[in-house]
Amino acid sequence: MGWWHLLVKELIQLRRDWRLWPLLIGTPVFQLILFGYAVRTDIVHSRVVIADEDRTPTSRSVERALSSYEELDVLAVVPTRQEGYARLEAGTTDVLVLIPQGWEKNAQRGEARVLPVAIDGTDAMTATAIQGYLAGAVQSLSPRPAFPLHVRLRFNPNKESNFYIIPGVLAMLIGLLNTVLVALSVAKERELGTIEQLQVSPLSPGAFVAGKTVAFLLLGLLQLALILVTAQALFQLPLRGSLVALVGLSAIYISGYVAMGLIVASYCSNQQQAMLLSFFVIFPNLMITGCFFPADDMPWPIEWLSRLLPIRYYL
Repeated sequence: MGWWHLLVKELIQLRRDWRLWPLLIGTPVFQLILFGYAVRTDIVHSRVVIADEDRTPTSRSVERALSSYEELDVLAVVPTRQEGYARLEAGTTDVLVLIPQGWEKNAQRGEARVLPVAIDGTDAMTATAIQGYLAGAVQSLSPRPAFPLHVRLRFNPNKESNFYIIPGVLAMLIGLLNTVLVALSVAKERELGTIEQLQVSPLSPGAFVAGKTVAFLLLGLLQLALILVTAQALFQLPLRGSLVALVGLSAIYISGYVAMGLIVASYCSNQQQAMLLSFFVIFPNLMITGCFFPADDMPWPIEWLSRLLPIRYYL
């Protein structure tokens, strides 16, 4: 019956450790509700911009067909393709539908015509779903449409899923992992009693925070360099733009999550609590910020909540 006494001892210890109870009971319920509403694999709101250079009744019928399709949100109809491509490059739209000048006249002369479409192919799965939505919208014009779609994928023409997944993994490792490490580091010092020794030393609280922040900031930048080199060597991940800007913005991003780790540690008296509370913080960062699931398709309160988290903007 020795196990029974050990069981009673563990239950008494859990009862006395009141900080664990909100994590043990509240965390599963909160995350179930949050993820049940937030996580969606279906794409229900694809942003569309139409560049109508023809301005004819036929082109307007295409506009109406796209606007009436439930899964497509037509944000604007612009007069030139240059303006449409600018919006696609800026990331304010997912799809550019181009209706070229003379499109209706070509049909009246019996010439073959196609409907050019440019899709943001960063996420291969999303791009494939959008292509299906566009085909369905065009099909609604008539049982047998007189024109096919000519689709071009921008930014990821070969539909490489690694190009979408690896940046999410990068953001998770250099940011969220450091949240856990900082929280465990501070909690360990409190657990071992070394933090009391620091409190009676000439070291100021600001110096303590600065030392922790800079140490894990440098660790995060080292992780960033290792991940970029590995991703390019093994997966041929293209690196575009300014490397200096990437490092500078990554430093700001890492500092935000190091600060989050310090906040987590301030509520914990031991490493067990720090680990549980860190995971409570990490999972919403992964699930509701667009790291693995589209954030724009989530209910608006959760989508608004995701805008408060640094990883949303880093991605």
